[in-house]
Amino acid sequence: MFIGAGLLLSLNCWLVVIRPRRCAPGEICHVDSPLMRVNRRVWWVSAVVYLIAVGLTYGAMFVLERM
Repeated sequence: MFIGAGLLLSLNCWLVVIRPRRCAPGEICHVDSPLMRVNRRVWWVSAVVYLIAVGLTYGAMFVLERM
């Protein structure tokens, strides 16, 4: 599940962060368009939630193995 979610976040990173830098001003995929600003914020929230979930899951596995 984490691998699939990580792959989807990576794809979304390319769509939201990397690719828009190649778009010309005025195109919907340009970095400064309102839609792309919202997409970047949603991507960052998703990435943080993903990292917290991975950290808690594997951290709990590490702690429970020690018990």
